[in-house]
Amino acid sequence: MILTRTAILLLVPALLVAALWALVPGLSGGFLFDDHVNLPALGEYGGVRDWRTLALYLTSGLGDPIGRPLSLLSFLIDATNWPASPYWFLLTNILLHLLNGMLLLLVLQRLGDALQLRPVHALLAAVLASGIWLLHPLFLSTTLYVVQRETMLATTFVLLGMLLWIGGRQRLGRGRGGFGHAFLFAASLGCTALAALCKANGLLLPLLLQVAEVSVLAGLPALARPARTWLLGLPVLILGSVMIGALPQWADQAATTRPWSLAQRMLTEPRVLLDYVGLLIGPRPITNGPFHDEYLVSIDWLHPAATLPSVFLVIAAIVAAWRTRQRWPAAAFAILFFFAAHLLESSVVPLELYFEHRNYLPAMMVFWPLAIWLSSPDGRLLAARTATATFILFALAWETHVGAQFWGRPEQLAFAWAARNSHSARAQVYAAQYEMAQGDNIAAQRRLLAGLARYPEQTQLAFNLADAQCALGELPAATVAAMKFAVAHDASAARLEFSWLQDAVARAQTSECRGLNLETLESVLDAARANQHFANAPGRLQDFEHLQGLIDLARKEPAKALAAFDRAVAALPTPQTALTQSALLGSAGYAREGLRHLDAFLAGHPLQPARFGFSAAQLHAWLLWHYGYWSDEFARVRALLAGDAHALDNAGVRTDNAILSHDG
Repeated sequence: MILTRTAILLLVPALLVAALWALVPGLSGGFLFDDHVNLPALGEYGGVRDWRTLALYLTSGLGDPIGRPLSLLSFLIDATNWPASPYWFLLTNILLHLLNGMLLLLVLQRLGDALQLRPVHALLAAVLASGIWLLHPLFLSTTLYVVQRETMLATTFVLLGMLLWIGGRQRLGRGRGGFGHAFLFAASLGCTALAALCKANGLLLPLLLQVAEVSVLAGLPALARPARTWLLGLPVLILGSVMIGALPQWADQAATTRPWSLAQRMLTEPRVLLDYVGLLIGPRPITNGPFHDEYLVSIDWLHPAATLPSVFLVIAAIVAAWRTRQRWPAAAFAILFFFAAHLLESSVVPLELYFEHRNYLPAMMVFWPLAIWLSSPDGRLLAARTATATFILFALAWETHVGAQFWGRPEQLAFAWAARNSHSARAQVYAAQYEMAQGDNIAAQRRLLAGLARYPEQTQLAFNLADAQCALGELPAATVAAMKFAVAHDASAARLEFSWLQDAVARAQTSECRGLNLETLESVLDAARANQHFANAPGRLQDFEHLQGLIDLARKEPAKALAAFDRAVAALPTPQTALTQSALLGSAGYAREGLRHLDAFLAGHPLQPARFGFSAAQLHAWLLWHYGYWSDEFARVRALLAGDAHALDNAGVRTDNAILSHDG
């Protein structure tokens, strides 16, 4: 493939236009799954409108201990309150993806220079490799999934760090030590910190730079040992030590919240990584998306049969890349970079087993060796290589465009995912929810019954089946039994159980669904209490007592409701829970019980200065105390309850019996 530098540079805007054309249909899409968990923080304190609400919002991150504040800050480009339109979030994501493609191009060009490729060859290989990555349909599940901006933004700072590192190494080679070391320091420490503030896998940047040092940058003048030790070795050692130290905690977390052990996760991940490679090599417009709950866990070395061969292949690939890093540095770099960038999310951290968006950063270098060969100025097979490169780019752009059309039509996407993931309970529930939204409750019922027959322990199937049948007018006893069985066995449905049962209490009082009543809900709640996965879990105990209090309130039994709410805050004392429950008592007409609940909480857990800490959760708690948030909220709720109680007294309504019952 022989092109002039000017012709190659003209390919860059053409690639950007192609990527934009491919992705624009996705702008009509919507929010998905974790978007609804993370983005509502924009409106949690009445919107982000001043420095106080900005500080509270930026420390509200849930993803990891660091809290991802830079990613949260980026969402303010698109909205400062919630709910909001997904359009601007998606547009920002697409533009960020285009930016990352251009940064990747610059990184690969400079790496090509470090390998002493001809300048035109290095540029063309960089354009081709970055174009393949930019147009690959696998990254629809990152670019068009709003909250995955966290992954994209971390990647931006990793690429900036690599550019600074390569620039620093080149300056050192030209004898410009001051600037060179400043660039290295900014790359390894500065960009690592910025990347980690977007998502924790940004902490891998020093390891990725080390991978570059032993392969594609090995031809540059040797880096001084102190600089290499302090800027690369020490950060990698610290990260490794933290991971090793966290192993006992992660093992306990996996045992209590996952259907697999940490050892089983480690056996499973090599198969997952090879599946990722298959998706990169064999692109398709529609993949399984976020639905991999059916992925078969490796219970030992031989089950399933692909476990041992997969472990062997991954180890063999890493060893082969290491041993050939001097002979084939580009290929070795691509392989080692891929596995190193998967180190956090595809090893011992007890995250879910499989997500396609985890490949966004690791796959960046995968196509570079192929691009170097396709763009070689060598005359052999020139026409065939040119045709192959052209076909790859056009095919990827078309597949991404087709896939983006599905992402832009959430209903079609839901049904496509359900068809591809026939054994995924989540995918079937997601499609059934669209069927219910269309009023086709019979189709949803049919889909959910089939799923529940296969996975009777899946709470999401049972609860959504109840929704479909209630929409048809009646909740059968068989479905109630299925709900009770599921909540007694499902280890990962805590949030769903709480939200569904909480909403169902109000629905049970309307009598619009025969069979859905308070007695039914209480029996389901009792079944959930028997789930051994939640034994002695304070958060779950609080949930159970809170739900019991809601049921008692619905029965107009304030003394029982107050006792249940007291037990809830005793299980896990949090001011938010106490405030919410006091407000619930007051809104139900039991203001004095609400005051008693508030006073009981403050007597046992007086509001004290929160300890300053550097994790997002600790900093958020400290800020809430510093701004007087809880004291203001308690004063506000107390004033409302006192006013309601006074009004009740003036109206001649007494609650002494309820109070005496509680005291007794």
